[in-house]
Amino acid sequence: MSSADSKASLEPGSKIPKSCLIGPNARLVGKVRLGDSVKVSANTIIWGPITIGNATYLGPNCIVGHPAKHDFKESLSKGNLDLTGHEGTATKIGRNVIIRSNSIIYSSVTISDNVSSGHNILLREETRIGEGSTIGSNVTIDGRCSIGRGVSIQTGVYIPPYSKIGDLVFLGPHCILLNDKYLSRKKTELVGPTIRRGASIGGGAVLLPGVVVGEGAVVAAGAVVTENVKARTVVAGVPARFLKPLPEDWSSPL
Repeated sequence: MSSADSKASLEPGSKIPKSCLIGPNARLVGKVRLGDSVKVSANTIIWGPITIGNATYLGPNCIVGHPAKHDFKESLSKGNLDLTGHEGTATKIGRNVIIRSNSIIYSSVTISDNVSSGHNILLREETRIGEGSTIGSNVTIDGRCSIGRGVSIQTGVYIPPYSKIGDLVFLGPHCILLNDKYLSRKKTELVGPTIRRGASIGGGAVLLPGVVVGEGAVVAAGAVVTENVKARTVVAGVPARFLKPLPEDWSSPL
Protein backbone atom coordinates (compact mmCIF):
# COMPACT_ATOMS: atom_id res chain seq x y z
CA MET A 1 0.00 0.00 0.00
CA SER A 2 1.14 3.59 -0.66
CA SER A 3 2.13 5.98 2.09
CA ALA A 4 -1.34 7.48 2.37
CA ASP A 5 -2.47 9.77 5.16
CA SER A 6 -5.11 8.25 7.40
CA LYS A 7 -7.56 10.95 6.32
CA ALA A 8 -7.13 10.26 2.60
CA SER A 9 -9.86 8.39 0.68
CA LEU A 10 -8.71 5.78 -1.84
CA GLU A 11 -11.09 3.56 -3.75
CA PRO A 12 -10.16 -0.15 -3.84
CA GLY A 13 -9.96 -0.21 -7.64
CA SER A 14 -7.13 2.31 -7.77
CA LYS A 15 -3.58 1.24 -8.62
CA ILE A 16 -1.18 3.07 -6.32
CA PRO A 17 2.44 1.92 -5.86
CA LYS A 18 4.01 1.87 -2.40
CA SER A 19 6.36 4.71 -3.35
CA CYS A 20 3.48 7.20 -3.77
CA LEU A 21 2.61 9.80 -1.13
CA ILE A 22 -1.05 10.73 -0.61
CA GLY A 23 -1.80 13.75 1.61
CA PRO A 24 -4.60 14.33 4.14
CA ASN A 25 -8.15 14.63 2.78
CA ALA A 26 -7.02 13.71 -0.74
CA ARG A 27 -9.62 11.67 -2.65
CA LEU A 28 -9.01 9.22 -5.48
CA VAL A 29 -12.28 8.34 -7.19
CA GLY A 30 -12.77 5.68 -9.87
CA LYS A 31 -10.05 4.07 -11.96
CA VAL A 32 -6.90 5.93 -10.90
CA ARG A 33 -3.51 4.58 -12.02
CA LEU A 34 -0.45 6.22 -10.49
CA GLY A 35 3.16 5.64 -11.48
CA ASP A 36 6.01 5.35 -9.02
CA SER A 37 6.77 8.19 -6.59
CA VAL A 38 3.70 10.28 -7.45
CA LYS A 39 2.90 12.87 -4.78
CA VAL A 40 -0.72 13.93 -4.22
CA SER A 41 -1.03 16.84 -1.79
CA ALA A 42 -3.68 17.63 0.79
CA ASN A 43 -7.30 18.13 -0.31
CA THR A 44 -6.64 17.21 -3.93
CA ILE A 45 -9.33 15.21 -5.77
CA ILE A 46 -8.51 12.87 -8.65
CA TRP A 47 -11.32 11.43 -10.78
CA GLY A 48 -10.67 8.42 -12.97
CA PRO A 49 -10.26 7.07 -15.47
CA ILE A 50 -6.78 8.59 -15.31
CA THR A 51 -3.14 7.60 -15.56
CA ILE A 52 -0.38 9.67 -13.96
CA GLY A 53 3.30 9.03 -14.71
CA ASN A 54 6.26 8.54 -12.42
CA ALA A 55 7.45 11.31 -10.09
CA THR A 56 4.59 13.70 -10.89
CA TYR A 57 3.54 16.21 -8.23
CA LEU A 58 -0.01 17.49 -7.66
CA GLY A 59 -0.19 20.45 -5.26
CA PRO A 60 -2.82 21.14 -2.61
CA ASN A 61 -6.48 21.73 -3.46
CA CYS A 62 -6.28 20.58 -7.08
CA ILE A 63 -9.06 18.86 -9.03
CA VAL A 64 -7.75 16.49 -11.68
CA GLY A 65 -9.93 14.58 -14.17
CA HIS A 66 -12.95 16.82 -13.58
CA PRO A 67 -15.81 15.46 -15.70
CA ALA A 68 -16.66 17.31 -18.89
CA LYS A 69 -19.97 19.15 -19.04
CA HIS A 70 -22.15 16.29 -20.33
CA ASP A 71 -20.70 13.76 -17.85
CA PHE A 72 -21.08 16.22 -14.99
CA LYS A 73 -24.74 16.91 -15.75
CA GLU A 74 -25.50 13.20 -16.13
CA SER A 75 -24.00 12.40 -12.73
CA LEU A 76 -25.85 15.24 -11.01
CA SER A 77 -29.15 14.19 -12.61
CA LYS A 78 -28.73 10.85 -10.84
CA GLY A 79 -28.16 12.57 -7.51
CA ASN A 80 -24.52 11.56 -7.52
CA LEU A 81 -22.76 14.54 -5.95
CA ASP A 82 -19.33 12.91 -5.62
CA LEU A 83 -19.44 11.64 -9.24
CA THR A 84 -18.39 8.14 -8.17
CA GLY A 85 -18.48 5.81 -11.14
CA HIS A 86 -17.91 8.59 -13.67
CA GLU A 87 -16.59 6.92 -16.83
CA GLY A 88 -15.65 9.77 -19.15
CA THR A 89 -12.69 9.87 -21.53
CA ALA A 90 -9.44 9.09 -19.77
CA THR A 91 -7.08 11.83 -18.59
CA LYS A 92 -3.36 11.27 -19.12
CA ILE A 93 -0.57 13.02 -17.23
CA GLY A 94 3.03 12.15 -18.00
CA ARG A 95 6.18 11.79 -15.92
CA ASN A 96 7.88 14.51 -13.87
CA VAL A 97 4.92 16.87 -14.25
CA ILE A 98 4.39 19.63 -11.67
CA ILE A 99 0.86 20.94 -11.15
CA ARG A 100 0.77 23.58 -8.42
CA SER A 101 -2.01 24.38 -5.96
CA ASN A 102 -5.65 25.19 -6.74
CA SER A 103 -5.48 24.01 -10.35
CA ILE A 104 -8.32 22.29 -12.24
CA ILE A 105 -7.70 19.81 -15.03
CA TYR A 106 -10.67 18.31 -16.86
CA SER A 107 -11.13 14.81 -18.22
CA SER A 108 -9.64 13.90 -21.62
CA VAL A 109 -6.72 16.29 -21.12
CA THR A 110 -3.31 14.94 -22.12
CA ILE A 111 -0.21 16.42 -20.47
CA SER A 112 3.13 15.16 -21.72
CA ASP A 113 6.30 14.60 -19.68
CA ASN A 114 8.18 17.39 -17.87
CA VAL A 115 5.39 19.97 -18.02
CA SER A 116 5.32 22.51 -15.18
CA SER A 117 2.52 24.83 -14.09
CA GLY A 118 2.02 27.77 -11.78
CA HIS A 119 -0.95 28.09 -9.42
CA ASN A 120 -4.66 28.33 -10.28
CA ILE A 121 -4.53 27.04 -13.85
CA LEU A 122 -7.61 25.75 -15.68
CA LEU A 123 -7.26 23.17 -18.47
CA ARG A 124 -10.57 22.23 -20.09
CA GLU A 125 -11.35 18.96 -21.89
CA GLU A 126 -9.64 17.68 -25.06
CA THR A 127 -6.56 19.81 -24.60
CA ARG A 128 -3.08 18.46 -25.33
CA ILE A 129 0.06 19.93 -23.77
CA GLY A 130 3.42 19.05 -25.35
CA GLU A 131 6.54 17.88 -23.55
CA GLY A 132 8.54 20.40 -21.55
CA SER A 133 6.00 23.22 -21.75
CA THR A 134 5.45 25.75 -18.96
CA ILE A 135 2.05 27.11 -17.94
CA GLY A 136 2.08 30.18 -15.69
CA SER A 137 -0.25 31.00 -12.82
CA ASN A 138 -3.87 31.96 -13.53
CA VAL A 139 -3.78 30.65 -17.11
CA THR A 140 -6.99 29.37 -18.73
CA ILE A 141 -6.84 26.99 -21.68
CA ASP A 142 -10.52 26.62 -22.47
CA GLY A 143 -10.60 23.22 -24.13
CA ARG A 144 -10.02 21.56 -27.50
CA CYS A 145 -6.62 23.19 -27.88
CA SER A 146 -3.28 21.89 -29.10
CA ILE A 147 -0.17 23.18 -27.31
CA GLY A 148 3.21 22.12 -28.70
CA ARG A 149 6.52 21.20 -27.09
CA GLY A 150 8.61 23.66 -25.13
CA VAL A 151 5.88 26.32 -25.11
CA SER A 152 6.14 29.08 -22.48
CA ILE A 153 2.75 30.45 -21.40
CA GLN A 154 3.12 33.29 -18.94
CA THR A 155 0.83 34.49 -16.13
CA GLY A 156 -2.79 35.26 -16.90
CA VAL A 157 -2.94 34.13 -20.54
CA TYR A 158 -6.35 33.17 -22.00
CA ILE A 159 -6.51 30.59 -24.81
CA PRO A 160 -9.99 29.80 -26.23
CA PRO A 161 -11.21 26.53 -27.74
CA TYR A 162 -9.88 25.51 -31.16
CA SER A 163 -6.56 27.32 -30.82
CA LYS A 164 -3.30 25.81 -32.12
CA ILE A 165 0.01 26.71 -30.53
CA GLY A 166 3.19 25.34 -32.17
CA ASP A 167 6.44 24.22 -30.58
CA LEU A 168 8.67 26.74 -28.78
CA VAL A 169 6.09 29.53 -28.79
CA PHE A 170 6.26 32.27 -26.14
CA LEU A 171 3.02 33.85 -24.90
CA GLY A 172 3.63 36.94 -22.74
CA PRO A 173 1.70 37.79 -19.58
CA HIS A 174 -2.02 38.45 -19.94
CA CYS A 175 -2.17 38.12 -23.70
CA ILE A 176 -5.62 37.13 -24.97
CA LEU A 177 -6.59 34.89 -27.85
CA LEU A 178 -10.16 35.02 -29.23
CA ASN A 179 -12.25 32.59 -31.29
CA ASP A 180 -15.68 34.19 -31.86
CA LYS A 181 -15.73 36.74 -34.68
CA TYR A 182 -19.26 37.96 -33.88
CA LEU A 183 -19.17 37.93 -30.05
CA SER A 184 -22.12 35.46 -29.89
CA ARG A 185 -24.33 37.87 -31.90
CA LYS A 186 -24.36 35.60 -34.94
CA LYS A 187 -23.89 31.90 -35.55
CA THR A 188 -20.38 31.21 -36.77
CA GLU A 189 -17.72 28.54 -36.60
CA LEU A 190 -15.43 29.08 -33.64
CA VAL A 191 -11.83 29.30 -34.82
CA GLY A 192 -9.01 30.19 -32.48
CA PRO A 193 -5.69 31.69 -33.59
CA THR A 194 -2.85 29.56 -34.91
CA ILE A 195 0.62 30.47 -33.69
CA ARG A 196 3.42 28.79 -35.61
CA ARG A 197 6.65 27.35 -34.26
CA GLY A 198 8.98 29.73 -32.44
CA ALA A 199 6.74 32.82 -32.56
CA SER A 200 6.64 35.24 -29.61
CA ILE A 201 3.57 37.16 -28.45
CA GLY A 202 4.17 40.17 -26.17
CA GLY A 203 2.36 40.84 -22.92
CA GLY A 204 -1.19 42.14 -23.20
CA ALA A 205 -1.45 41.48 -26.94
CA VAL A 206 -4.82 40.42 -28.39
CA LEU A 207 -5.15 37.96 -31.26
CA LEU A 208 -8.48 37.94 -33.11
CA PRO A 209 -10.25 34.75 -34.25
CA GLY A 210 -8.57 32.73 -36.97
CA VAL A 211 -5.41 34.81 -37.37
CA VAL A 212 -2.19 32.96 -38.16
CA VAL A 213 1.12 34.13 -36.70
CA GLY A 214 3.98 32.78 -38.81
CA GLU A 215 7.09 30.93 -37.68
CA GLY A 216 9.50 32.99 -35.63
CA ALA A 217 7.35 36.11 -35.84
CA VAL A 218 7.19 38.64 -32.99
CA VAL A 219 4.02 40.45 -31.90
CA ALA A 220 4.80 43.50 -29.74
CA ALA A 221 3.28 44.01 -26.30
CA GLY A 222 -0.22 45.50 -26.42
CA ALA A 223 -0.71 44.89 -30.14
CA VAL A 224 -4.10 43.89 -31.54
CA VAL A 225 -3.60 41.37 -34.33
CA THR A 226 -6.43 41.50 -36.88
CA GLU A 227 -4.61 39.96 -39.86
CA ASN A 228 -2.13 37.15 -40.46
CA VAL A 229 1.48 37.85 -39.50
CA LYS A 230 4.23 36.73 -41.87
CA ALA A 231 7.03 34.50 -40.66
CA ARG A 232 10.08 36.20 -39.10
CA THR A 233 8.56 39.65 -39.03
CA VAL A 234 7.85 42.07 -36.18
CA VAL A 235 4.42 43.70 -35.90
CA ALA A 236 3.18 46.34 -33.46
CA GLY A 237 0.30 48.71 -32.82
CA VAL A 238 -3.50 48.82 -32.81
CA PRO A 239 -4.28 47.33 -35.23
CA ALA A 240 -0.94 45.54 -35.58
CA ARG A 241 1.11 46.49 -38.63
CA PHE A 242 4.44 45.40 -40.07
CA LEU A 243 7.28 47.11 -38.23
CA LYS A 244 10.43 45.40 -39.55
CA PRO A 245 11.88 42.02 -40.47
CA LEU A 246 13.07 39.98 -37.54
CA PRO A 247 16.54 41.39 -36.72
CA GLU A 248 19.38 38.97 -37.34
CA ASP A 249 20.79 39.50 -33.84
CA TRP A 250 17.52 38.56 -32.09
CA SER A 251 17.80 35.10 -30.66
CA SER A 252 15.33 32.62 -32.08
CA PRO A 253 14.30 29.15 -30.85
CA LEU A 254 13.99 27.92 -34.44
